[in-house]
Amino acid sequence: MLQFREKYAGIPIDFVAAKHGIIYKSGTTLCHLETGNKRSELVTLDTPFVIERIVGEEICIRDKDSLQLIDALSGNILKKIPLFPGPKQLLEISSDAAWLRSENEKGIPFLRKIDTTGSTCWQIENVNLYKVLRYKDIILLYLPWEHTMIACDDNNGTELWRLDLQTYLDVQSLVCYPDLLRFDNKLYLMLSGENTGGVYCFDITTGKQLQFYPDCFGFMASDDRRIYTSRFENIFCTIDPFTDQLGEWQADQQVRTSGFISISDHRCVATSETVYFTQTLGDIRAKIGAADLQQKHIAGTFEFELSDGGIASVRQVNETILVHMQDTTLYIFDR
Repeated sequence: MLQFREKYAGIPIDFVAAKHGIIYKSGTTLCHLETGNKRSELVTLDTPFVIERIVGEEICIRDKDSLQLIDALSGNILKKIPLFPGPKQLLEISSDAAWLRSENEKGIPFLRKIDTTGSTCWQIENVNLYKVLRYKDIILLYLPWEHTMIACDDNNGTELWRLDLQTYLDVQSLVCYPDLLRFDNKLYLMLSGENTGGVYCFDITTGKQLQFYPDCFGFMASDDRRIYTSRFENIFCTIDPFTDQLGEWQADQQVRTSGFISISDHRCVATSETVYFTQTLGDIRAKIGAADLQQKHIAGTFEFELSDGGIASVRQVNETILVHMQDTTLYIFDR
């Protein structure tokens, strides 16, 4: 359930995991890392860039003038999409479009959808976006700092519905967690404030609230069958998106005897009904655990070296768990 395989030093935080290895950058060079610490240069570009994400086996990078899709095996540039001037953040990309957050000369944020020629499909002004999520012809705009969710027609940018999330929780200091999860037409998000809150489920097509799971905090993760979250005193919770049922496992004793204090860390991933949860106390005592929610037991733990610092991110890719540390060490586990 959690078998340490190997670790690599000097991996920047914007690495991506391809089918045949880890892709990272060194200066203006894309590098390829294979099992056994075999490192090779994939391609060197002319200008500085950031690695945005991997789409299938294509690496998406962004420089100041363009988005580029690069073959993860050959290093060949497959597609180049020209970009408009100004600061940009890629929020989503597909085979025929990209969605970018930017700001105008007055610092007012906007969302722009462009096609593969760089032409504007539509633009929505004055939206301080954190992320977007697509479902069929609907695009969701998540503005957690403004406690707002907006659904728009992705064909033309027309607003379909809007949620004021403050109205769902009567608190003075509302916290909108960054995670958004989708199962078919159901959207799940987590709200909290002043010792109350939980996981809310909305219909993406209408904005109507479908379910509320009170007192679920800490994290949200999902596999292809369940959504996983937690309650106080180290209770693992499972939400079945097909039946809407909530299940619980009181794991406090097993969690503590495994060397953990709490499971409520936002850096969690899940696969095959196992939740991989983490703990970092300050910058020390970083650990990861595997909780088998089907058999209801802690299936494995691993404690990182003190010199690694805290945990920066956790990712699940195919049959592996990738844990990136503050000191740029990357740990790889087989599950």
